[in-house]
Amino acid sequence: MAEHFNKGNFSAAVVSKGAGKGSAVDISGPRGLSASRLSLSEIEDLIEVATKAMRYLSVRNDAKLQGPEGNDMKIQVEVEVSRECLAHALCSGMEGGIQYWARIQEYVAPPDGADIRIDGFDQDDDKTVYKHIHYPMCEAGGGVVISDVEQHVAFEPTLLDHKALQRGLQLLAREHPKAFASLTANDADADVGDALIQLSLFGEIVFG
Repeated sequence: MAEHFNKGNFSAAVVSKGAGKGSAVDISGPRGLSASRLSLSEIEDLIEVATKAMRYLSVRNDAKLQGPEGNDMKIQVEVEVSRECLAHALCSGMEGGIQYWARIQEYVAPPDGADIRIDGFDQDDDKTVYKHIHYPMCEAGGGVVISDVEQHVAFEPTLLDHKALQRGLQLLAREHPKAFASLTANDADADVGDALIQLSLFGEIVFG
């Protein structure tokens, strides 16, 4: 028998997969689960209903989520984040969010011929390259080296590139859901951008 949780237009059902096979969480909602199609409030509802289902499983399994053969079980909700939303969040962080603790020490250019355009962020008739945005966003390589604004050893100069941004995005979704909801709704302010960049570089919020 399934246990159901609801929030707004979203529903999460915790269902048994059979003896010895653990449980699964099925989530349904409007327009699929693509963040580019959801409003900020809908994204918050999605995160809340998934969290309720996870807490239910945690209590049912004596505060430890268990999968087949006693292994830990992870619940994942995949949300599609557009490159445009990520680029705007990165821009907010670079141009306002991180300036109290960081500076750009060096630009690392992408490989020759790499496609650095960002759909939705770049205007069709604008060929301007914003190195602090386009270089880290390029999947083929490139980035910016971030160092301490005070030029003392608070942290070693660190490369912010596409791989680092993907890690930061995942951590933002898991540990700071409201900030993640703002990012996916293309409403990221300087604080959200700051959090994204710190998580990308350090794996945690160090400053602020």
